[in-house]
Amino acid sequence: VKNVRVFLNGRVQGTAAYGKARADDGGARTGFEYTIKRNSLFPGNNTILVEIHGNSGEKLTYSKVIQVEKIPTIVIDAGHGGKDPGARGLLNGSYVYEKNSVLQYSLALEEALKAAGYHVIMTRRDDRFVELSDRAKMANDSHADLFFSIHHDWSNSASSQGAFLIYPSMKITSISESTLSESKEVADLVKKGFLSMGFADRRNGTDTSISGHTLAVLRQSHMRSVLAEIGYMSNSQDLLKITDPVFQKAMAKVMADQIRAYFGF
Repeated sequence: VKNVRVFLNGRVQGTAAYGKARADDGGARTGFEYTIKRNSLFPGNNTILVEIHGNSGEKLTYSKVIQVEKIPTIVIDAGHGGKDPGARGLLNGSYVYEKNSVLQYSLALEEALKAAGYHVIMTRRDDRFVELSDRAKMANDSHADLFFSIHHDWSNSASSQGAFLIYPSMKITSISESTLSESKEVADLVKKGFLSMGFADRRNGTDTSISGHTLAVLRQSHMRSVLAEIGYMSNSQDLLKITDPVFQKAMAKVMADQIRAYFGF
């Protein structure tokens, strides 16, 4: 045997450890072992596929459908906070700070997801500073299914506007080999929601392609993770929209709907 590859719902998980002793075969070391992390699994039916690749190019496959009873856990991360105000925009002669606006979106998203039966963990619920590493640790310690960070963007150009999502280019530790591609899947779904709410279309992308470097909360969280940039605080049209309490509630509902569509729950 060359290797044993494990897939979950068509997404590669990793390579199984081969050469395990088998009690049903006189202790022959022909067994393999792989543990699928619970936060890789989806609620309901999950298809596990095992591919056994031989040294001569042959391949054997085995598949099984398992039923999983679980409630997804979502960590909602309101960006910035406390001594870190984030970006700011000028509205009706007064400055509006990113840290305050994204907290309102986060609380509204929490409400929408809890109403749908999800477990929700907040990295902050008020105006406090939380280290980036602590935000990721909350997600890792809770074995969350998704880390969802909420921000607004800012540009030197007042004409820049729109909404998009950033997903990780790498992770220090990952629950599966498909965690990066699954993060992109979530980002693409939520982006559809942004467009449905009238935001200008700006491209999604990896942290390195958009920011020029990896982002700590995406890099350090082990599970699917995205960072949403909901409009530009430097653009008057976006700023008027994203600070409207009615719009905030509606946008949170749309984000919740797209997250629910991904998990099928």
